[in-house]
Amino acid sequence: MAFSIGGILSHFFGSASSQRGAKADSFTDPVTHDGYTIQPESFQENGQWITAARITRQFPDGMREHQLVRADMFPTEGTANECAIRKASTLIDQMGEKLFGAD
Repeated sequence: MAFSIGGILSHFFGSASSQRGAKADSFTDPVTHDGYTIQPESFQENGQWITAARITRQFPDGMREHQLVRADMFPTEGTANECAIRKASTLIDQMGEKLFGAD
């Protein structure tokens, strides 16, 4: 039975073609949660993806925004963005409008 190094590596790390398609599963589209918009904005640092998102909501006096950045690190953009959406939704549920400094 013959094994190739490339075949073994692609089994563990995925093939180049599967990695090219990874952007489609990166959870990059905005999500709405209880009237708030969550825009995942995870970023790469030292080969890992840092969990980040922008939370916005329209108020009578204009748009308000909160930047969420967490220390959670992931190997892919998709998992970091998925975590960002989950954490932003929890933060919205816990804080509501207080998230923007409103009384």
